[in-house]
Amino acid sequence: MKDKIAKTCVQMLRTRNLDEITVCDVAKQCGISRQAFYYYFENIESALLYSAEGMLDYLRQKCTEIRDPVEAIRFLTRSYRDQYDLLRNLIQSKSHLRIKRYYHDSLYSIVSAHLAWYMRDAEIEELEIRAAFIAYGLGGLLYERCADPELDTDKLADEIYRYIFKSGR
Repeated sequence: MKDKIAKTCVQMLRTRNLDEITVCDVAKQCGISRQAFYYYFENIESALLYSAEGMLDYLRQKCTEIRDPVEAIRFLTRSYRDQYDLLRNLIQSKSHLRIKRYYHDSLYSIVSAHLAWYMRDAEIEELEIRAAFIAYGLGGLLYERCADPELDTDKLADEIYRYIFKSGR
């Protein structure tokens, strides 16, 4: 039921602003009472955060399983574009610091896994600093660029790859 409630909130967020979604609307759509909603979540925002964290966990797992960094960045970029509205609304919500931290940690995990493979001879501290720097920059870049509905995500991913992995080690 928890996943159904969270999924319903995400679906509603695609057609409404966060402030327009009520617990009553979600409960009615799910066929449950308001009390049942509150059994699983504190509010609408917490249900959306639950969804976003699940999505970011999936991205982290999938991107670290993809051995080719170009394909991992392409997958990440496409996925971010597909979920842009959800992440944008959460980043603009009251819990923005929590979602930004989780988002950065996910990107850091993805980037550091690929950098560790690519830069096998680098010092741990160098990898950590580079991964953190890239994760912050990548997060901001995706946030800005994915607002464009005409974005060619594969082209952007290829540019990101060239910058991260081909701009001199």
